[in-house]
Amino acid sequence: MTPDAFLAFCTFAFASSVTPGPTSFLLLTSGLNFGVRRSAPMTAGLVSSFIVMLAATAASLSALMLAYPGFKSVMQILASAYLLWLALRLALASFGDHSLMRTSEPLGFWGGFTFQLVNPKAWVVSLTSMAAFLPERAQLMDIILYFFSFAMIAGGAYWFWLSGGALLASLIRNSRQVRIFNLVMAILLAGSVLTVW
Repeated sequence: MTPDAFLAFCTFAFASSVTPGPTSFLLLTSGLNFGVRRSAPMTAGLVSSFIVMLAATAASLSALMLAYPGFKSVMQILASAYLLWLALRLALASFGDHSLMRTSEPLGFWGGFTFQLVNPKAWVVSLTSMAAFLPERAQLMDIILYFFSFAMIAGGAYWFWLSGGALLASLIRNSRQVRIFNLVMAILLAGSVLTVW
């Protein structure tokens, strides 16, 4: 990978990671409700899952999706269902129904890992970046540099959103404001389902 191509790739990785989407809404909400430290395992799950997605894309997942159009539909249905379920959990927590939303614990590593696997924006970013920036005959070191760099950039962007939520926690002073914030985030998360289709 040439220095110019690498710089273009890093710019794309930053822009795609820091722009709002389902992951940023989740991180912002978790930062507000649980803080940075308690949300760290979930964030590690998000980053780890994204690396798996990059590897799957590199291993020709895009060809699989093109060869079997039904596979894409299954992914869309799973993604929509999971995002709506999380939005419902968050909305119910806003109204005091804690039977579906355990407010004492963030998602955790596997919750973050699963969330990212069904995140449509993450798949689009993975497929786009692979097609646009990784050469057809990429050397192993190029692929390792690609994965490591994207993971570091995405991880930094994720910590930005998580820290933003923690900062909001210091500004929001009462439970009513937290409920309103959670409800707004639930609506935004549910709205992000539109990006799946």
